[in-house]
Amino acid sequence: MSSRIYPAAHGKEASGTSKIQKARLRLDVSLNAIFAAFEKNDAETEYNDPHREVNLSEVGLVDSYTGAPLAKREFVKWLSSCSVMEIKKLVHERRSALLLPEGEIIKHAKSLCDIGDRQETPLWRGVLPKLGTYGTARRQAPKRLQRRDRYTNIDRKSDEMGYRHLRLQEAPELESLQLKLDSTDLHNLLLQKGSAQPEPEEASILLEAGITYTQVSADLAAGGLCAEDREYNTLFDLLPVDEINPKYILRLEHTFNELCSRLPNRFFDRDDKRFSKACDDSHMNGIIHLGVWNQATWQHERPACSFGLRGGSLKYKEDENYMLIQQFLVENDALFRHIGGILKRMDEKLYEEYSSIELPPFVDKTLFWPFCMLAINRNCFSLPHKDLNDLARGFCFLLCWGDFKGGDVTFAELRLKIPLQKGQLLVFRSALLTHWNQPVYEGVRHSMVLFTPSRMFNWKQITTVQVLNRWNREIKDCTEYLATLGYFS
Repeated sequence: MSSRIYPAAHGKEASGTSKIQKARLRLDVSLNAIFAAFEKNDAETEYNDPHREVNLSEVGLVDSYTGAPLAKREFVKWLSSCSVMEIKKLVHERRSALLLPEGEIIKHAKSLCDIGDRQETPLWRGVLPKLGTYGTARRQAPKRLQRRDRYTNIDRKSDEMGYRHLRLQEAPELESLQLKLDSTDLHNLLLQKGSAQPEPEEASILLEAGITYTQVSADLAAGGLCAEDREYNTLFDLLPVDEINPKYILRLEHTFNELCSRLPNRFFDRDDKRFSKACDDSHMNGIIHLGVWNQATWQHERPACSFGLRGGSLKYKEDENYMLIQQFLVENDALFRHIGGILKRMDEKLYEEYSSIELPPFVDKTLFWPFCMLAINRNCFSLPHKDLNDLARGFCFLLCWGDFKGGDVTFAELRLKIPLQKGQLLVFRSALLTHWNQPVYEGVRHSMVLFTPSRMFNWKQITTVQVLNRWNREIKDCTEYLATLGYFS
C-alpha cells in the first residue's frame, strides 16, 4: 500500500549533476573568451578609463553586484552605467565564483520575491509541535509508555485502507477494473508518463470515451475504495465520506466564501482554459495557486512564493490581500493537519521526504506543510490532463465542496468514473493518471488540491544551473557591450 522509489529518481539526480557540469563548462568557455580579448586588447592599446586604478587582485568570492538587474534587457541598460574597469571586476568575480561549490552558488540566486521574502513574517499561529512528538492532541507531555502489542491508531487506519481495497475487489460492478489493475504496473505508468498534455483532438476523444467508462455507484464510493497495482502500489485511495469531520468542511465553506467576497477577482486565474471549465457561467470562476514552488524561470532562480499568494506585490507580507489569504489558511489549520496525517499513515517514508524539503533562506514554509502547493478551483471542473510537474511517485489530495451534481473524477488508464460527495477526500497519482471531471450539470462545485511539485525536491541543482546560466549570459552581454564601445577593436 506504499509507494516505491524507483531508479528513475537516482537518474534525475545524476542528470542534475550533469547539467551543472555543462553549465560550468559553458560559463568557463565564455570567461576564457573575454579574458583572451582583454589580454589582447591591453597588449595592443591603452584604453582611457578613469577607474583603471581599481585593484583587481582584491576581487574575492563575494558578489559586489547584487544590484545588477535580473532581467536581460535591464542588465544591458545597467552595463551602460558601469566603467570598463567595473565590468572587468564583474568578470573577475564570475571567474572566482565559477570555482564555488553548489551550496555557495545557490546563495547568489535571485528572485523578484527577494524584497518581500526578507520582510518580517507575521506570527499567524503559535509554534507548532515538532513532527513525531506529541501528535495532534496538543498534550503537554509525551504519552506514557505503551505496551508494544497495543493496537495503535496507525494500525487501525492501515487496516481501514486494506478494507477499502477489499471492498473494491469484492464489488461485482468493478470486476473489469480489477482485471485492469491486475495488468497495471506503477513502473510502466512512470515510463509512459510523457512530457506533454493531450492535444485538443486527443482530449475530445478521451471525453467521448469517458462516457462509456465503468461507473462507480454513489453508495459504493461513499464507503471508500482503494486501488492497487499488481505490485501493491497504491494508485488511488478514496476515503469514506465520514473520514473528515463535517465541522472542518463547514468552516472551509464559510471561510472560502468570506475570502471570495473580499479578495479581488484578478487573483483567480482564468487565462488558461485548456484544462478547466466553469461549472456555472453565471458565477465567478478561476484557479488560484498558493504556496511555494520552483518555476525555474528567469524571474525566480530559486523556490519562491506563488504569484497567487503574493498578488505580484514586491513587499507582499504587508499586503492586505496576502493577509486575507493567510488568514483563510490559518482558519483551516485543523483540516490541513488532518490531511497531512493521512499522507503520513499512507506512506510514512514519502511523508518524511515531503517534510524534509529544505527551503531557501527567508522563504517561509506553507501553512499546510508538508505540502508546498495548494490549488483552489473556484466554480471549475477539469478537462483531460496529467499534472506533469507533480512528483511522479507522490500523490495529490483532492477535496471538493459546494452544492452540485455531477463532476465525477475520471481516470483514462483505469477506464473509471468516481462520484465524489462534498467533503470526501480522493488521493491519487496525479502525474501518472490522466484525469478529468465529468460535467457538473447542476450547482456550483469548488475543490482544492494539495500537492508538491517535483522541482522542489531537487531545487538546489536546478538553482545552481539557473545561476550559472545567468552568469554566462551576463559575460556574453559584457563582451557584446564592450565590443560596441570599440574596446576590442
